Order: sequence, then C-alpha cells, then structure tokens
Amino acid sequence: MKNKGLRIFVLVLFGLAFESQAQDILDGWYFNPDEPGSGFNVNTQADITGIALFDFDQAGDTQWFTAVDTMGTVDGFNVFEADLRSPENGACFDCPFFPNEGNVSGEPIRIAFQVLSGSDGNTVAEVTLRGTTETYVRTLFNFSSVIDYLLSSWALTQIVPSPVFDGTVTANARVIRFEGVGVLDDGSPFVTGVVSSQSNRPATAVFVPPDGDFVEGSIALFAADVFGELDQFWLFQAFKESLIGVTAIGEDPIALVAAGDSTIFSGGRIGSTFNRNIFTVPGTQALDSLQVTKDQIKAASPEAITAAEALRDRLRQLNSQQ
Repeated sequence: MKNKGLRIFVLVLFGLAFESQAQDILDGWYFNPDEPGSGFNVNTQADITGIALFDFDQAGDTQWFTAVDTMGTVDGFNVFEADLRSPENGACFDCPFFPNEGNVSGEPIRIAFQVLSGSDGNTVAEVTLRGTTETYVRTLFNFSSVIDYLLSSWALTQIVPSPVFDGTVTANARVIRFEGVGVLDDGSPFVTGVVSSQSNRPATAVFVPPDGDFVEGSIALFAADVFGELDQFWLFQAFKESLIGVTAIGEDPIALVAAGDSTIFSGGRIGSTFNRNIFTVPGTQALDSLQVTKDQIKAASPEAITAAEALRDRLRQLNSQQ
C-alpha cells in the first residue's frame, strides 16, 4: 500500500500540476514507439488544448487532422476528446494562397495522458481512434532521459500555508544549478549540482528505485545542511520547464516526506538547458569514459557518485520499511 506521503504526492501532481502548471506539462510530440512514422503534437494555452495528428491512409498517402477543445480529468488521467477536422484541399507552401475548404467534422479521437507512467518518468498517452487504442510516448528528441531536463538552473519554491489557515502562504525559494552527470551501477542516470542560494551546497538528483513504494518515474533530490545542520529533500515529477512535487526540511527529510509531513513546491527553469543525451556508462567509469557535449557539463566526481548511490540506497531502505 502506498504510504500517506506518496498519496499526497500523487494528489499534488494531479491537482497543482494540471491546474497551475498545465502550460507545458503535456506539450510536445508523441509517437508509437512500436510503429514509428505517425504521431501527434499537443499544445496547451490557458484552458484550450490543440492536437495536430499526422498519419497515413490505406493507400499510403499522408494525411493530417486537427482538433481543439478543453481537457478533462477522468480517474486521474488528463483526457482530451474531440472530433478531428481535416480540410479536403487548400494552399500548398509555394502556391498562390486560397483558403482551406471542406474542413468538416471527422472521426472522434480520445487521448488519455498518464503523467506517472513508469520508471523512466516520461509521459504516456493512450490514443483511441478508429476503433483501436494504441500507446504513445512523448518524444524526448535529443534528451536521453527525463532527468536530463534538470541540467540547467532552477528556482524551487516551497509553499508553506499559514498555521492559522487564513489562506495566506509563505514562499521559500532555493536556486539550484545542475551541471554534473553520471550513471549508477544499476544503470540509472543521475545528475548533480549545487544549491547556489545556500553557499553552493552539493545537491544530488536520482530516479526513485522501482522496487518500492515511491512512485515510479518521480525524481528524488537531496541536499545536506541547507538550513543550518538540517537537510532538504524534494520528491517531484520533472517536465521540460517545470518541476512539481513535495519537499521537507529536517534531520531526516526523506522520512518526513514518506510520512506525509511535507509541503508543496514548484520549480521553474531560470537558465538554458546545458546538455543533451550524454549518459553512457555506469558508476566510476563515468570519469574516464563519459562523453560530454558542452563545456558546462561535468562528469560526476567520485564524491557525487557516492552521494547518488547513498541516496538510492536510502530510498530503497525506506521503501522496505513501509
């Protein structure tokens, strides 16, 4: 059974995420990894979502459709349902312009987006069209992993409600710069950096282990001694431009989050992405073999690798106690 802290985390993700951070959570290109060649693009602005679908007809000719509507929530999924629309003719790129014609209502499409999708943290979409349901995943392009999104500078803002429950909140911010990369002995990638707003205290981010109660696909971030001798822990889902989850400060903040003694936080990128697709080798081999594509990125130091392994071990240990 999921513990209280993790149920709160899921509530945060499907509440705060879809209400206040929805501008980029689902946006991107999606394709069927088992049948590449067709797919769709998603873009959300305010409460309106647009879908552009491209595939082929039975004769092998390309075809494209659009659909625009609001997004709903069903059983924890963000669900888009609308009729596809496709013009019968229109202008070509190098032709004299004339407007599209025959843009009549077409086939219905249903897309159920599952944000907490698995150990890789990527977003999955179940697409139902023409009587068939297929699984699509968001394209990472030149990113090797969702954790790759972190390689930048971020502002993480902890939202602390007033103890008198009058609707006011206090916002506590940390600025973190992620600039180191590596792969652990179990094959999982990790990133390291510093809390630049707290005397450059080291910070380590790993995927939570899949063999426990922590939600697969979420990322664990730990920094020691960020508030005097107290440590801070963040548990979140990562997107291209935002992070959403819960955090706690204390002598054992990981246990606090697992017990539900945590507060909501959101993160926003405040710098450009440093790196793409460079996780290649496990463990201590990273120093010798890791191929770095940009000058800002560093191979993880032995100390950083030790910290990342220790964080994964602590998460496993805590999971086994639930």
